[in-house]
Amino acid sequence: MYIIIAGAGQVGRRIADELERRGHETVVIDIDEDVCDEISLKIDSKIIHGDASNIRILEKAGIDNADVCIGLIGDDSSNLAFTILASAFEVPLNLARMKNSLYKTAYRKAGADRTFDMTEIYMDSLIMDIEHPKLETVARLGAGKVSIVVGVVPEESAAIGMSIAEIIMEEEFPAGCVFTGIYRGEEFIFPRGDEKIRGNDKIFLSGDSKSIREAVEYLGVK
Repeated sequence: MYIIIAGAGQVGRRIADELERRGHETVVIDIDEDVCDEISLKIDSKIIHGDASNIRILEKAGIDNADVCIGLIGDDSSNLAFTILASAFEVPLNLARMKNSLYKTAYRKAGADRTFDMTEIYMDSLIMDIEHPKLETVARLGAGKVSIVVGVVPEESAAIGMSIAEIIMEEEFPAGCVFTGIYRGEEFIFPRGDEKIRGNDKIFLSGDSKSIREAVEYLGVK
């Protein structure tokens, strides 16, 4: 994916570096020229010096081609401006960090698909939201360290026909993730070990963000 990150603070740098490692193409925008010079030597992302709320800078960053925009600017007013512009360019996934929870409604109206409180940003949960945007997060517990998510198992998943007991014994399936429910048609199932996964099952997974992300990738959940 082509991802634009506004703000090159510690969080922005870490996210850009991790996304590059995972094969995504990232562009980082920051208004501080010294910061841009510094991080250009440390990460593989394309670095642009400028104001991310300036439409010319966003065009230079290639916002027309962006799959994801992430607003990580230090103040909510600038972050909102970036979010509004990303929404205007119809970027498919528009994420924003929110410093003040009073701005939550404003971010929603600005076009943010998801907002993150300063205390809720964890690398793995954010990467999961970027790479699996159709997953629904039911709850985040322990300041975001543990999540419960819901997603659909596609017909082509390798897990189709396997029991829960068989899946959790697979080497690729993370030990830190558990099946907490299956919604099948009009029926909600509390799964036991012998319950088998079917195509289009809506499954509930619980665990730490890294484990859930690995489980989702293993199952091919959408």
